[in-house]
Amino acid sequence: MIYYIVCGILILFTIADGLKHSPKSSQFTSVFTAVILILFAGLRYETGTDWFSYTDFYKYGGENIEPGYMLFNDLFRKSNIHYNLFLIFINTVSLSLVFFAFRKHAKLVGIAFLLYFCELYLYFNFSGMRQGLAISITLFSFTYAIDRKFLNFTICILIASTFHITSLIFFLAYFIPKGRMKLYHYVLLAIFFLSISSAIYALLNFVSGSLGDKLKFYAELDTHSENIQSLFVVGIIKRSLILLVLLIFGKPFFKVENNIYYVNIYLFGFGIYLSTYLISPDMGVRLGSYFLIFDTIIVGRLVFANYEILRRISIICLFSIIALYKIYTYVNMDTYKYHSIFKLNE
Repeated sequence: MIYYIVCGILILFTIADGLKHSPKSSQFTSVFTAVILILFAGLRYETGTDWFSYTDFYKYGGENIEPGYMLFNDLFRKSNIHYNLFLIFINTVSLSLVFFAFRKHAKLVGIAFLLYFCELYLYFNFSGMRQGLAISITLFSFTYAIDRKFLNFTICILIASTFHITSLIFFLAYFIPKGRMKLYHYVLLAIFFLSISSAIYALLNFVSGSLGDKLKFYAELDTHSENIQSLFVVGIIKRSLILLVLLIFGKPFFKVENNIYYVNIYLFGFGIYLSTYLISPDMGVRLGSYFLIFDTIIVGRLVFANYEILRRISIICLFSIIALYKIYTYVNMDTYKYHSIFKLNE
């Protein structure tokens, strides 16, 4: 029930943003949203797929963890600070970066947070925390890609890689075309996506050491699932919905400068997902997420670009239904049965 309550609050904020159509008002409500999400993830207990692996690492330390996360972990662990205070700190850093990125790019921040909450937030802030931090840093770095500040962008990506090595793939975002792509762009992308599949196979077979172990670990997750093909199709449908909505409501959206750039970024992530998922579902989701998170920004800008209130509310209602459906999929997972440090079983 608690997931639906939080989602309901975010939907109310999103509707208010849509009615007022004001970026300033949206930013005000989104601060409150960010605080809710920080506490929601920070005060949980035994909730999330990776809860026990992260708590064991916090208690006893370990190896084969990226140095940025290890630095934070050891700083709090050696100071005998309660694990949930550490979670609040981690989520404050992550959600703050996401907030500033949404404020800069999404126009209407409320709906961006709604879409973020119902999937990537639950997937990473509740479980894959290291990558959650890395994604928040890469999302924040995108401002430097738009402004063509290569050094600043590169520094951000390198910092993100100290939390999760997969974030290095976002370095390619700098080179994705900002305008409408031409035929040779599509040819190059097709070659790239074919190459990335071959490269993953090669890495799995020839890379050794800690990096090789990590690659093999992620590659083996869910690869033997009987439902992998059906899940792949469902994933394609889920990620195609935003493209369908853009076809229906996107005419004013594409008139705004830089909007096509966000779509190109999203499509690039979609290509990564398509070319890697059947090799490793977990790897396909993880690699694609650095780019697919831009659906949050696209939808925020889409709602803002449509000045007719009926069209805005139609878009908001559609994505609110999608958000509730995604929440439903998490609610039915045993590992996401929510417990707080106050032992409240929701």
